[in-house]
Amino acid sequence: MIRNGYVVLDASTFPFSTSQSHWMSGIACSTVSTLAGIAIDQGYIESVEQSIWDFFPKETAANMDANKEAITLAHLLTMTTGMNPTTDMYELTADDQSWVQFVLDQPMVFAPGERIQFSDAFAHLVSALIQQATGMSAAEYAQQNLFEPLGFADVTWWADPQGVSQGCDGVAWSASDLAKLGYLYLHHGEWDGQQVVSSGWVETSTSPTVDPSVGYLW
Repeated sequence: MIRNGYVVLDASTFPFSTSQSHWMSGIACSTVSTLAGIAIDQGYIESVEQSIWDFFPKETAANMDANKEAITLAHLLTMTTGMNPTTDMYELTADDQSWVQFVLDQPMVFAPGERIQFSDAFAHLVSALIQQATGMSAAEYAQQNLFEPLGFADVTWWADPQGVSQGCDGVAWSASDLAKLGYLYLHHGEWDGQQVVSSGWVETSTSPTVDPSVGYLW
């Protein structure tokens, strides 16, 4: 627990500690959301309204139609792509089976923006999009633009067989470092005098979208 910039409570149960790195479910979702905001701040991505097909080859995607052509980064961040949600990408075992292509090939079941459909797959596409935009994996981009500025001590971020950082459930770090991410957002994206991510992104990404309890992967 952090209060006014100071740790006022640090509690753990033996043999664990709050500085010990461990797997955290879902935290990668909010991390890639943060990275998307940083990539927009730095000009790698135009805006959340940019088409995902500026980053992925539309010609190779199965089940392409007008609705699928209309998917934007905002639809990925709000999980409103309209594609059939799937977590079956985790079951792909061969190295030549692309998780990203598997998700992009999914059929459309709704128009983009019509409704939320929760799936790790959409966060994974955000990770892949960041990699396409910056030329670095989400893990590499985060190390340079998020983890180092915040002083994260021990981060593990798993990748799919093609080297794309997992978009939702693939990270391990400590409770202490997780508190830093919360503190960053509490202070509108500023850390130790440095604007790590814009205050506008913090406000927008944590505000209700289609569902009142969901922002941009928060």
